[in-house]
Amino acid sequence: MKRHVEWHATGALQEGATYVAYKVQKDRARGAGDKVLEAIFHFVRRDEAAHGGFYRAIIELEPRTATARSPIWPMFFRLSKCQAMT
Repeated sequence: MKRHVEWHATGALQEGATYVAYKVQKDRARGAGDKVLEAIFHFVRRDEAAHGGFYRAIIELEPRTATARSPIWPMFFRLSKCQAMT
């Protein structure tokens, strides 16, 4: 696999991980009744989803080589798109 594709895939996964972490924090803020902190985490999560979307878009532009047609890619895109839609 080309090095830049690996970088973008890593970036997309990292953005997904931080998206999930901020969701946990948002839920905790909601449980504590802190509406301001809940709103902050909502907007930060949305920002992380946009970053992940950028990385996914770059990867989708990459011509499909034998490596890029690996079974991992469809799973990666399903997982990352679910993260972006939440």
